Amino acid sequence: MPQGQDTSSYTGRFDGTHSKHASPAMAAMAESANPNEINVGMLPTSTKWSVLSSRMEGLVAELSEMVSKQDAYCISHSRAEGKAMRAVREKMLSTPWADEWDQRRCMFSYGEEMSTDPLEAVLLKQLVFMAKPRRVLEIGMFVGYGAVAMLEGSPAARVVSLEIDPYLKEWLGSCLSDAGCTDLMQRHEVLLGPALESLPKLTGEFDMVFVDANKAEYKAYVEGILARGFLAAGGVIICDNILYNGYPYMHSHFDAQPARRHFGDAVRDFNQWVTDHPDLEQVMLPVRDGISIIRRTEDSLQAQPEVSAKEGISGGEWLKLSGHPCSWGVDYADHPSNPAWDKVISLMSVAGYTGTDLGPVGYYDTERLGSMLNGLKLDLVAGNIFEKLHEPDQLQAIIEKTKTSCTTLKKFGAKFFVIVPHTVPEKEATAGRSQDAPRLPDEKWDYMMSAIREVAKVVKSQGICCMLHPHAGSWIEYEDEMERALKDLPADLVSLCLDTGHCTYAGMDPVEKFKKHVARIPYMQLKDIDPVVLKRMQDIKGSFWDGVTGGIFCVLGKGKVDYPALLRAMKASGFSGYATIEQDFDNKIDDEEKKLMYPATCSMQSVKYLRDLASAM
Repeated sequence: MPQGQDTSSYTGRFDGTHSKHASPAMAAMAESANPNEINVGMLPTSTKWSVLSSRMEGLVAELSEMVSKQDAYCISHSRAEGKAMRAVREKMLSTPWADEWDQRRCMFSYGEEMSTDPLEAVLLKQLVFMAKPRRVLEIGMFVGYGAVAMLEGSPAARVVSLEIDPYLKEWLGSCLSDAGCTDLMQRHEVLLGPALESLPKLTGEFDMVFVDANKAEYKAYVEGILARGFLAAGGVIICDNILYNGYPYMHSHFDAQPARRHFGDAVRDFNQWVTDHPDLEQVMLPVRDGISIIRRTEDSLQAQPEVSAKEGISGGEWLKLSGHPCSWGVDYADHPSNPAWDKVISLMSVAGYTGTDLGPVGYYDTERLGSMLNGLKLDLVAGNIFEKLHEPDQLQAIIEKTKTSCTTLKKFGAKFFVIVPHTVPEKEATAGRSQDAPRLPDEKWDYMMSAIREVAKVVKSQGICCMLHPHAGSWIEYEDEMERALKDLPADLVSLCLDTGHCTYAGMDPVEKFKKHVARIPYMQLKDIDPVVLKRMQDIKGSFWDGVTGGIFCVLGKGKVDYPALLRAMKASGFSGYATIEQDFDNKIDDEEKKLMYPATCSMQSVKYLRDLASAM
């Protein structure tokens, strides 16, 4: 306004503050159009208005434009929904929930609003991708959209969902099966029942917990998780609906749905409890209905008492389990049938192992191994050679391989190295039939023992425990050969890696052998032998490799080895540490999916069998 002009005088129109039309009504009349189809540029805004009614309309229109389109804009530009997530969402939208409830097929009346929101689900997926949790606990599953998002986030993640309604477990299972996503199903476990009743039945630690169940029980859920030690060091708890329609911070005078007030107050009390808790810190985010990310404080983690390796270990944690590439058919690093090493090690984590053996030298990419171990939360446990120790011209190459392997083992803190004598045609043909098998002449035997000692000295010089592994189809296979080797090799130089499968294949009782040589067994390899296949191989005089391709090595607990007796003997002896599960497999097949997933599925079953067995002791 020019200087000196009377501010109270009439000025006419306020240029720059008006919209094209004074109001939506005027715009509609001017355009002779449907009011619902008016060009948005015709409407008033919070700054462009003429009279009170248009100012109010402008404020509401701008607020609606800004708020109502925000979530839709975000999700439309968040391209993270995978195949399984899409299948669950589409089935959820097409399910006639009202009919399902009318027919009482489900326990409660459901609707799509009860699902994890798409924007929040893809956020969960990205959090799992970044954090790489090995185990995730979900409290409250509904249709499983959030669970599937987390499973898609990392191929190494295993999710345990607590869900009260059996209908929903079946609903999700059929959805994933129909969508061809059975690989995710292998990593997902659903425990049925009220969450507070299911929590005490859990074992082990979880790296991430997602809480989205009864809002009135949030505090009890988190208290139970902390009290039972379910949250791993560095783990996080993510809670959904912590803004709960605004009820936690709005006065009850504004309640649009008074029936929700009880849950809103419970969420408010939970939020305050976390805020005041001396051992917790949280970040609250206004994503959809609000989420909080909770973790233990650094001080509380440092104050946790350390647990001795042999004292204070609860459940089955005294027995740690690792995998081996040989279960995926990898006996030689450069064989063209080998599956990709990074897929194999990822599937080990999926199967529930907490460690891996190195396998043949050159199979694992040692430049990437460290990041893979860290990301998958796996320990490197042991290395091995599978070589012709009875042939003098092979010794120097064997020693070089041993040095290379030990360098990697030492770098990543592995403690064990296993010498496995290679199979030979004479013994392969008589595997499992001691009476038909030849024995190595004394002179050649003595040389083989000297070669093993030379390799063991190299291993010991690196501070790693060296062990001998009697192997079916090799010159150290049967009881007389194993006992002779243990007598010829110094106990302070060469320990025994007892392989329960090869021991059984050779006609020995692995439980008795463990008891006899327990002082010399710091580490074991666990296999099982299918008695039907063994009998058939013995009847037809099949070779060792015939046995492998015929499925002689089976899932633990389904064969001849008495694992309950073995684990009792192990625990009674004070054994605490790693044992490697193996199931020799012929990977020379064209089915690339089976090449990866069949060993992974078998591993999952064996891991679960042993963990359940160990936990019960």
